[in-house]
Amino acid sequence: MKVKEYDYNAKKVGNRIKELREKKEWSQNEFAEKLGYTRQNISHIERGEVKNISVDFLVKCSELFKVSIDYIIYGENFIETDSEKAYIKIPIKTLERISKEINAILEQLNRE
Repeated sequence: MKVKEYDYNAKKVGNRIKELREKKEWSQNEFAEKLGYTRQNISHIERGEVKNISVDFLVKCSELFKVSIDYIIYGENFIETDSEKAYIKIPIKTLERISKEINAILEQLNRE
């Protein structure tokens, strides 16, 4: 099986990170503090000047923004297919959060 190739575009990645940060209404300084980076690092990344963003940075952004790394890099969450099955990769933390929310709803329904 041949792996599909995707173009990495630092400018688009930077724009997506900026959009996600702005949705949270965080300044570059606030965002940098949460990640353990400097405001200058964030500024360079958001302007697309960093061509090789670290995996550490991407993982931290994924967790903070509650989006997949696929989304940060490519702007979409990929659905993988395996012959007759289709599945979506969901981060463990997201599954844990969903599970807690479902359990809370079920407990509330059982009380009513």
